[in-house]
Amino acid sequence: MKKKVFLFLFLIIPLVTYSQFEEKVSFSFSCGIFKTIGDKYGERAGENPLPRQMTWYKPGIDGDIGFQFRLNEHFSLVAEIGAMYSSKWECIQEDGYNWMSFELYDKIVIDSLLASGLNENSLLNISLTIKPKIYLLPQKKLNPFLFAGISINYTKTPFVNNYWKEYVAHDQYESGDNPDYPAMKNQSRNRPGISS
Repeated sequence: MKKKVFLFLFLIIPLVTYSQFEEKVSFSFSCGIFKTIGDKYGERAGENPLPRQMTWYKPGIDGDIGFQFRLNEHFSLVAEIGAMYSSKWECIQEDGYNWMSFELYDKIVIDSLLASGLNENSLLNISLTIKPKIYLLPQKKLNPFLFAGISINYTKTPFVNNYWKEYVAHDQYESGDNPDYPAMKNQSRNRPGISS
């Protein structure tokens, strides 16, 4: 049922508002929701498979603003600026393990839990698209057109390493440790690694 409701919202929620395209300059706006999809896990011989990154982002919001410049009755140029944002990456296995969870244990006192929690990851994509449009029947009521475009995308997936923050806060830091993999020098029970 959840999948049916999500599909319905995915198809219905996007709101698109267009002005009269016969004008010299016109404006468009759209917003909606998106969901990244793909293979859930990569392959890693002899071990538990790593989750792929893009599949596990929660549904996010997207929107774009466009401007159309009508140069003549046969040709227009469209420019669009868009953004997509998902606030959370979450992979919870069937056994209940959350890939963003961590437990920090003292390096000296065995089985002494100092901190536990979740790391954070989000997704942001900003795009700029340019699309020339050629109108085939400008004098007719039904005026089909052809278009092609070029899109430039800036994608960022900022990772908040709360494990490292706790690691430093609990005086576990030693010279040579780094936020990429501080578990090399302590008794952390992390399962680090995400397959891209």
